[in-house]
Amino acid sequence: MSERTVAQLAMYLESPQADAQDDGVFGRDVVIDEWLSALLSHGAGGAYRFFQQRNRLRAHSLPGFPSLEKIARGRSEVDLSIEDVSDLPGVLHDDGVRIWHDTDGDLHIPVAARSRFASRLYPITATTHVLSYKSLRHQWFLRLLLQDIQRCDSLICTSTSARIATERSFANIAEQLERSRAVRVAFGGRVDVIPLGVDTERFRPRPRAALRRSLGLPVNALLIGWIGRISTVDKADLLPLVTVFARLVRANPGRDIHLVLAGSGEEIAARMIRRHAITLGIMDRVSTIDPLPPARRHLVHAALDVFVSPADNAQETFGITPIEALACGVPQVVSDWNGYRDTVRDGDTGFLIPTSWSDDDSDATDWGALGEGEDFVDHLMLAQATAIDLHAFERALQRLVDDADLRARMGEASRRRAVATYAWPVIIEQYEQLWNELATIARGTPWPPAHRGDYAAARFTDTFAHYATRRLDATSLFALTPAGQSIIDGDDALPAYLIPTGLWSAELFTIVLTRMAASPQPVSMAELDALARTNMRRTSAATARHVMWLLKYGFITS
Repeated sequence: MSERTVAQLAMYLESPQADAQDDGVFGRDVVIDEWLSALLSHGAGGAYRFFQQRNRLRAHSLPGFPSLEKIARGRSEVDLSIEDVSDLPGVLHDDGVRIWHDTDGDLHIPVAARSRFASRLYPITATTHVLSYKSLRHQWFLRLLLQDIQRCDSLICTSTSARIATERSFANIAEQLERSRAVRVAFGGRVDVIPLGVDTERFRPRPRAALRRSLGLPVNALLIGWIGRISTVDKADLLPLVTVFARLVRANPGRDIHLVLAGSGEEIAARMIRRHAITLGIMDRVSTIDPLPPARRHLVHAALDVFVSPADNAQETFGITPIEALACGVPQVVSDWNGYRDTVRDGDTGFLIPTSWSDDDSDATDWGALGEGEDFVDHLMLAQATAIDLHAFERALQRLVDDADLRARMGEASRRRAVATYAWPVIIEQYEQLWNELATIARGTPWPPAHRGDYAAARFTDTFAHYATRRLDATSLFALTPAGQSIIDGDDALPAYLIPTGLWSAELFTIVLTRMAASPQPVSMAELDALARTNMRRTSAATARHVMWLLKYGFITS
């Protein structure tokens, strides 16, 4: 195998969600789908084991993933399997995983599974996307501080700013726990940085005239465009952009300049933008594409002369649209805000516009203690207290309006940067290098740890043991009833309506009933467990659950 080969990479596989929703297209969903395709297309190869977490009570079969399966069929070095999550304990016990990765920031579930089932230590990595939601502090950051995180595990942040925010969140929560509860905790893993990527074959410079005609955009105008989700609450307030564009129009009376707003999202935000443009008298200079299907956003990018993004929200950690503009050879004028600092080179590929933020966030913090769920009122408060330097914004746009050669130079520099830094093959190789480094660390780390286990794992029979009259264990004896004998004789059928969920096995029911029918004496739970392990490699708990179901319906007695 080559040095890049990452054999037995495993992960949970969720159904793609990149289509437009009522609240717009989320970049996280788009990039997860693209990352998976890039992994199979550009990865070094090996066994990729994807596990489906389906709703057992609703879905009776695993959904297909034709796009991923098509890529795998086209590469002989890729061995792709999509398996039921119920197979995972056996896979982990049999050393069937070398690396576990989660595409949406989840470390705690795979860490809990490793602690419970794995016979060998392997690295677990997870790519983070959103860090600011208030629920994450308890449900994600705190749990990671308390869990069995190993030094071969990594949270992969997509930008330098996101890494700093992650490390500060861990430190802040740990400090508060020590001060208020005298509990000392620390995150046991690593925090690394690997950016998101872009398909530089699809996102590329294109002839603009025909493209604009097909999109219904002004062919000869200078197009300044925003592409993304329309949301003042948790993305970007576009009214300052409209204000700056109106100034630009007034300052350039002889030039045909248009603003393109392409995306989908909150209708209330779209109405406010239209109303503001009408008030400023520039609605005839504003073109909208709503909704913008994700599969067509590369065309809109390539049709623009300048890309703009006045992002002002704490939920943004990277921002994929600036690197899409880079790949299309379009200069970027964006707010100097978290991940944009990594992607946009000020003065080279575009301009970063200074931002200001108040140091008093107590009202937003107080709302977090009052509001229920994720209503994003705190994010709206913070975003509305974030100011972009509108004069600098206008000056940057005016420079690009005035200087076609500057637009061309920045466009060429943007394309070079996208290909060298953000093309998916480059990004996937960085993941593989990290995984190989972490695998080396895992091999030198003792396993299992002395404190193996997960504090958040439910202990139902310990907690609720007093609910039942008695508890049955490995020594408990069971015997066939006449109703059970009728099943063996074929006179009746098991009312096992839950078998299609995959949680119960008709084969295991048959093994248990057949063994009891062949024995003149009651059979112990331990004997039935050994039989199930030999014939089906079932866990003791699974066997007990099947035996108790038969007892529940009167086919056996105890």
